[in-house]
Amino acid sequence: MADEPQFKLPGASYEELVKIIQGYQTVGGDASPEDVSKVIAIHPTGVSRNNGFLVSVGIVEGGRRKTITEKGKALALALGHNIPEEVSDKWRQIVIGNDFLSKLISAVRIRKGMDAQTLQSHVAYSAGQPRTGPALLGAGAVVEILKAAAVVKEEEGKLVATEIVSVSEGTTHHVNLRETLTIDEQGRARVTRSSPETPAAPIAPAAGASAIPVAIQIQIQCSPADVADLGAKLRTLIEEITKPHTESSAG
Repeated sequence: MADEPQFKLPGASYEELVKIIQGYQTVGGDASPEDVSKVIAIHPTGVSRNNGFLVSVGIVEGGRRKTITEKGKALALALGHNIPEEVSDKWRQIVIGNDFLSKLISAVRIRKGMDAQTLQSHVAYSAGQPRTGPALLGAGAVVEILKAAAVVKEEEGKLVATEIVSVSEGTTHHVNLRETLTIDEQGRARVTRSSPETPAAPIAPAAGASAIPVAIQIQIQCSPADVADLGAKLRTLIEEITKPHTESSAG
């Protein structure tokens, strides 16, 4: 550990960290800790203690005065509107885009789960921090971020890695989504998505690709009376699913 650079942990709980992120979004432009402090009622030193972490994960950038990044703005917006799916998505992008955070998921997966306290200690140790109150507070905030990102989940008293993403070095994994097509009494089609428990096999990433590959499985639920119109509705659904890929391939 001595020859590895230390990772700067948050200097606050997850709840306070969220307030600070939203504070940078509210101030906008070049913001000092004092500027952020005025809008969130947290002391300037409380803000500055978190700046190292926020910079390292790409939420803010700059020197003494910092500006929230586009990634940070998207997260702050989702947090402000309290949309769980969007909050998870934005945090997940930050987690898998950061080497330190993504390796924590690998550690949880390799150990087939950890209890929250063990993971908290592992975060502090991996960051090269002593087992002190402030370090464990920041490590606890990181654990909450992993949970908010839905890259770990509670299962039988432990936190286990989900199969939404995989961070094995040099590979990416398919995200398997099950799509259910439901046709209501008015003949309107609605698609809902869920993620199955079984993981898909890893694939080598395509050169220059940044998106996670997606495999889609469709289940159809409809009454006998809807069968006659089912073909047209399926064609429409398939066109909508494949349209973005077709346009990007054509370009």
